[in-house]
Amino acid sequence: MSYLVSLIRRHPLISFFVLAYALSWWPIAFYAAGLSPSTIISFGPFLAALVVLAATQGKTGVVGLLRRIVRWRVGLRWYAVALLLPVVVTAAAAALNVLLLGAKASSSVAELGGLTGLFSTFALLLLIPGIGGSWEEPGWRGYALPRLQTARSALFASLILGVVWAFWHLPLFITGQAQWSDIVFIIVWTITFTWVFNNAEGSVLIVVLMHNMNNTISGAFNLQPDVLRSRRGEPGLAVYSAVGRGGDCFGRRVRAYAPLSQAQKAGGARAATRRRYGSPCGLKELARALV
Repeated sequence: MSYLVSLIRRHPLISFFVLAYALSWWPIAFYAAGLSPSTIISFGPFLAALVVLAATQGKTGVVGLLRRIVRWRVGLRWYAVALLLPVVVTAAAAALNVLLLGAKASSSVAELGGLTGLFSTFALLLLIPGIGGSWEEPGWRGYALPRLQTARSALFASLILGVVWAFWHLPLFITGQAQWSDIVFIIVWTITFTWVFNNAEGSVLIVVLMHNMNNTISGAFNLQPDVLRSRRGEPGLAVYSAVGRGGDCFGRRVRAYAPLSQAQKAGGARAATRRRYGSPCGLKELARALV
């Protein structure tokens, strides 16, 4: 046991990734035997983060992550981005599928009836760990992303995390529960999640809400006809919105993720948080880059 703890302390980030996979993929055998509806436990990365933090930082590290899960004072505009961006991207993708890719538009009220349950679906996915993907976020964004950004640009850190996150879904791809094309979608969305996370001053709550809304709206659209079920237009739109904002935003390095010094704490919670996560690009910079 002491050897494992020592190993985690020497290689915390690698240990997290290994544990995130191990604690998430264990239902594969039960799925193959027909005893589990899914091959993945979605909150595995969260559990992995708690294990690594307990081994490396003890109670302080665990409590710090839990506090960022409920950090809600981040500005209303980032709540709007988190909740509306997935809707806009998915709707725009549906429009592209009709206009450019020849998908059949639906005009049937019955076919669109599934959209009326969005609010209850959103609540269920958010409040019940395991049935949605939002509870992955304390691990991917809450633990791994700040540490990846310690000595890397936000873009490079996002690409690394995006690849790890995409292939974490491998059992879903193999069993047909997800499409292989979602690999590109996941990597691209990782960049967008980083932008939101950094601007929200490291609030895990914001990315949990964004992930949950993405799953909710995508799931609702997947119940619809071809125009809504196809997501072929989404990757290009997400790349445009996330990467097209200019190299200045994602090329900027952030400072090391470490416990705040007394001098930093003296500057106030908001100032200290900005020192930790860098000075991210906001909506004004995004608008200027897109026009």
